[in-house]
Amino acid sequence: MVEQSFKERVRLKLMDCAVLYYELLVQKDYLIFSRDFKYQKYYIVSAFEDNFLHLTGVQTSLEAKNFFEKCYQKTIKDTDFELGGKSQKGSIRRKISVLENAIKIFSSEDIVVEERFHKNRISCSFAAAERVCTIGFTNTELTKPQTVLKGYQLQSEIEVDFILSRDKGEKDFQTVVYNALNIKLEECMELIKTK
Repeated sequence: MVEQSFKERVRLKLMDCAVLYYELLVQKDYLIFSRDFKYQKYYIVSAFEDNFLHLTGVQTSLEAKNFFEKCYQKTIKDTDFELGGKSQKGSIRRKISVLENAIKIFSSEDIVVEERFHKNRISCSFAAAERVCTIGFTNTELTKPQTVLKGYQLQSEIEVDFILSRDKGEKDFQTVVYNALNIKLEECMELIKTK
């Protein structure tokens, strides 16, 4: 049996994770709420197809949205992306090993967050983490996935009270995804209004 090359393992992982990314992040928006937030009442995460490339660490001449579509449709070829040099490969290896966990972060029982997250040259409005990964989000009104880091990278964690979701394009949040307070959706909405 021939052992798969690292590039082939990355290619297969990209295709699997693109499907998950579409289902869990592109088709949904999430509202993350904590009574301990200092800089915003809550954060709304709204991911798009073209945010996927940033999370992988690979290099490509394809436009970000086209790259995602090829991964999602499982037509991405190993000639469509590059792994770069030795340090780049190490970064890709770390990102790819936790990418699935990062995509599923909002349903993790261990989720914690940090506002104004900074790590090396990375600066995010907030980051969410659990024991195996950290995912950072952009400094924009609707935050978008910006980076994935292997391991727990937060400096000062904040407990999340609840996370709500809605289907992309909907106005109201319809589902409680995570609920440390054990309260109903209506009570969650009241807390958001009164904070």
